[in-house]
Amino acid sequence: KYNVAAGDIKNLSFYKPLGTYYLFVKDKAGNIARATATVSDTIKPTCSITLSGTAGNAGWYRGPVTATLSTSDVGSGVKDYGISTANSPVYNNSKTVTQNADTKGAPIYGFVRDNAGNVGTCTVTAKKDTVGPSITGISNNYNNKWTNQNVVISANGSDATSGMNNIK
Repeated sequence: KYNVAAGDIKNLSFYKPLGTYYLFVKDKAGNIARATATVSDTIKPTCSITLSGTAGNAGWYRGPVTATLSTSDVGSGVKDYGISTANSPVYNNSKTVTQNADTKGAPIYGFVRDNAGNVGTCTVTAKKDTVGPSITGISNNYNNKWTNQNVVISANGSDATSGMNNIK
């Protein structure tokens, strides 16, 4: 309860600013005015996904890739969240998913919803290759016979998932 002089303005502060507030003003004669103020959360929650596992080169993983979801909301707070390999919202309060199959790039999606119903999303791409490249067509310019001349060795390399980096 606040007592104020005519024309004074009183600012009220609340610990939890979201919600509906009912205001009542009474003058010295006993007349009462009522008003309602609603404070709502319109800020979307945020999320991010980090990948971990046995790292290879250039963003590739050489074993199972674990994706971990982090969430945040500065307004009404996080209500629920989920992480999935499917691009359809899932709110199962799970924060991890594992990519076991080799892939040239599988998206992993994160979803977060706050207590006001605002929704945030995030995504990351996991690249995993556990199968080594293959070498075929090995030959030399002297048909594998002894020589005291310079020998040129040829080979074909291939990799179905991450592709070839080089042949040495």
